[in-house]
Amino acid sequence: GGDGGGSGGGGKSPEAEPSAEDAAQCAACEALWPHVDKLCATLSTVYADDGLLLSAVMAKPYADALTMRRRLLRTVIKAMDNAWGRSLLLLSRISLCLASTPGPLTFSEKDAQAAVNAVVASRTATSARQQALLGSALHTSRLLFAASKKEGLDEAFRSSGVLQQMMVLMPTPPPQGEGKDAAADGARAAADADSTGGAALRPDSWRPVEELIYIAGVIKNVSNFVDNQQWLVRQGAVATLVGIVRGALDASRRPGSGDSLGSGSDGDASKGGKGGASSSQRHLAQLMVQVTGTLRNLCLNKRHLKPFWDAGAVDVLLSLLKGYARHAELMLNVARILGKLSLSDRCRSRFTRHPPHLQALLRLISVHPSHATLLVRVCFVVGNLTASNDANRRRVAIEFGAAPPLLRAVNYFAKRFARRDRAGTGDSKGGDGDDGADDAGGGGGEGKSAEGGRRRGAVGGPRETEEVLVKAVRVLANIAINAEVGARLAATPGIDVLVSLLEAADVSEHEELVLNLVSAVTNLSFYARRGGGGGGGGGAAE
Repeated sequence: GGDGGGSGGGGKSPEAEPSAEDAAQCAACEALWPHVDKLCATLSTVYADDGLLLSAVMAKPYADALTMRRRLLRTVIKAMDNAWGRSLLLLSRISLCLASTPGPLTFSEKDAQAAVNAVVASRTATSARQQALLGSALHTSRLLFAASKKEGLDEAFRSSGVLQQMMVLMPTPPPQGEGKDAAADGARAAADADSTGGAALRPDSWRPVEELIYIAGVIKNVSNFVDNQQWLVRQGAVATLVGIVRGALDASRRPGSGDSLGSGSDGDASKGGKGGASSSQRHLAQLMVQVTGTLRNLCLNKRHLKPFWDAGAVDVLLSLLKGYARHAELMLNVARILGKLSLSDRCRSRFTRHPPHLQALLRLISVHPSHATLLVRVCFVVGNLTASNDANRRRVAIEFGAAPPLLRAVNYFAKRFARRDRAGTGDSKGGDGDDGADDAGGGGGEGKSAEGGRRRGAVGGPRETEEVLVKAVRVLANIAINAEVGARLAATPGIDVLVSLLEAADVSEHEELVLNLVSAVTNLSFYARRGGGGGGGGGAAE
């Protein structure tokens, strides 16, 4: 599941008052960290240099350093099982640094050449001994994931340094151009993934996908905190996360893998983890769920949008629409991000220049006809694309034939609206299309318990039902401004549902819905008065 799978981090409650022993453990971790950091830097330097590995001067110090790493890691892992709060985070930073530093568990100084050969081989394959290190990193990531779902630790993740350590472990994207060049690079990388040879992620950033899922899940959870959002953006997290999505797309489009990113391995997750997909394919899809969840949190602030443009995020996200259309959780994250980005002309222009993106977005209406939360976001984006672009109005209704599925959705939710429990109807103001029917509390991102809200949104309560109608009717009103579309739409069977809705909705309780209905009916009635002729669109209301 998107937010499941993490194991508990010990017996103590995060809300308990820290004891003197806990405070002493935190102090010990802080004092130990500079030495651990230096040790890991030395190990990384020697591991990457064959000359240093063969050096008689370096052989014994390297072997001793590996032994120290192994003993330290064993001690830290044991201490983590009884740690909590800040001490758990500080221990986790040490554990992740030790476990993720490249190199074997041991190094024989007596047979240096054989030892060097083993190390060189380990650079391109995971040895059985290295599995112990990977297992330690995965165990630590699981503990951190469980801790990240607790309230009150968001700031501590950043101040303890463990958030920075997790960002270091995330696969590094290749350099991108700026502005328009980045968008072009993003489009090329997404379109030509089959020919990249795994280069969407640097080969030195290899991590097991299961570990990355937990790490990305932690980052998603703590990015709900506004200060963490700002810190992540300053650290270049947007480019890193977009690069991970690009790399996952690359892996999923080639047969046979998905167990790691950055390793040049293959995979096909085009079915989004549904029927028949392998566990590695589901892992890739789930990784993208966590990563796009973080991107959704980071795009809430308009001041954070420039990195999205620089990283070519729009084209990479739009590439997910075709291959993962049936993966509701991933599509919801993508639609939420596009809902924010589509308020800018820089995003809308990508749809205009590449109409198949719009077609893929519209397909979600047919694939998820009753998923209220997803439809709200999709229709909001389509509404933005058709608000002032006449070519997009024609594409939506005529070229891509989206009017019938859109009307079916309106009819379906109109029936739900008609039999709704009025006592349960709440404030339905949706603002920019992402706040309405949202799961998270005010001021943040997805929140700690967003998964339950997503499941509720798939069914659709009174608020979600009305929000779908508000956004879908807005799309119908927009596309009806086009003369040819308006004439066809006015004669489409089922269009009279708009009049029925207008009669049923009380303007004092459903003002936004009534205003959109009036706009749609006004635009359509203009063409009805002309006897269905194409006539000029001047009489239709903008």
